[in-house]
Amino acid sequence: MKAGVLAAVLILAACGTASAPLQTSATPSSVADASPTPPPTPTVGTPPASPAATASPNATAANWVVTTVRGSDCGAAVSGWSPCFTSVSCPTNNLCVTVGAAGTVIASSNPTGGKSAWTGARIDGTNLITGVSCPSSAFCVAVDQVGNVVTSSNPTAGSAAWTVTHVDGSNCAVSSSKPAACFLTGVSCPTVDLCVAVDGNGNVVTSNKPTGAATDWIVSHVDANFLSAVSCPSSSRCVALDIVGNVVTSTNPTGGSGAWSVAHVDGSSCVVTETGAPCYLSSVSCPSVDLCVAVDESGNVVTSTKPTGGAAAWKVTNLNNGGLYDPYSLHSGVSCPTNRFCVGVGNDSEARGFEISSTDPTGGSNAWTRTIHIGGSILNSVYCPSSNLCVAVSYWGDVVTSTTPSVPPTA
Repeated sequence: MKAGVLAAVLILAACGTASAPLQTSATPSSVADASPTPPPTPTVGTPPASPAATASPNATAANWVVTTVRGSDCGAAVSGWSPCFTSVSCPTNNLCVTVGAAGTVIASSNPTGGKSAWTGARIDGTNLITGVSCPSSAFCVAVDQVGNVVTSSNPTAGSAAWTVTHVDGSNCAVSSSKPAACFLTGVSCPTVDLCVAVDGNGNVVTSNKPTGAATDWIVSHVDANFLSAVSCPSSSRCVALDIVGNVVTSTNPTGGSGAWSVAHVDGSSCVVTETGAPCYLSSVSCPSVDLCVAVDESGNVVTSTKPTGGAAAWKVTNLNNGGLYDPYSLHSGVSCPTNRFCVGVGNDSEARGFEISSTDPTGGSNAWTRTIHIGGSILNSVYCPSSNLCVAVSYWGDVVTSTTPSVPPTA
């Protein structure tokens, strides 16, 4: 799950509790299929007009193509809070899987082939699906807002090819007063034999047999705060994020609570209120055990070449270019197919999607470029299976693709 759309529910869930431990989820119980009540959106003051910005010479809006794939059952077509897309995963250039509102998965074996190349299926009742991870073309795992994992060994084969298993929490009905009881926010599967999900109660939910029964998933409380994203480059390295500037890391992700360590890496005034979360780390991509790149809602990238090395091993770089770019810009997703190429997406104060990219992610602000507007509105997530394909998805049902998202290194 990426921050651009789901920040409202995360902020509300964390208000008043960010500094206190949250209750550990109960033992997994029967499958929940609750019809979601859209959580209220915090009131945010109207920001000032955005300063003019200059596009990077090696990343232009013309590189990206917007295709409206969905919209009749989500987004503007539905009153309240109903993001058409929340997450995307592309194990290869020939398969992308997206998830979002109304329990729907939409997949394509030709992501740049236009609207007709994308096919949808209802796989999880009316639940909002918040994250998806596909370590191969023959295996995908999605997670939702009421504690379910949804797995498939043939993700393009329709509803019958997916199985729903409830793994997190026991009282999971969604309401405006309790939006995050069993809210799984993201999932990362480095192999078909390991999946690690995170939730709004500071839990990691892990399995060495993701297609197994509920008892094959273990819930471990690792953080006092709302976890927002996770990336596992290998079975022995995982990095999760929370909304108050912490990274939570493990070299033994199935080892229980004691196998995870919390380090504060982003920001110094991280109180979560109804109007914002200044240290909200929204997305992370770890292409290897030697590099993790995270982004936040304050226009920063947060990088480390030793992710388990504690706070001192992480560096915060602001990309708002000294105020040249919109100070209300937020970064909602990042994907690094290699250590030498990363692409992120975000949204400015007018909800216009932009791209950030780098061939030297730890090289400081000058190593990153930004495109003012690549198309799409309220971009939530991006996935780049290679340096010649990136796929972003939006709240309103757009798939935004590029086969030349930037200029990757030649060697």
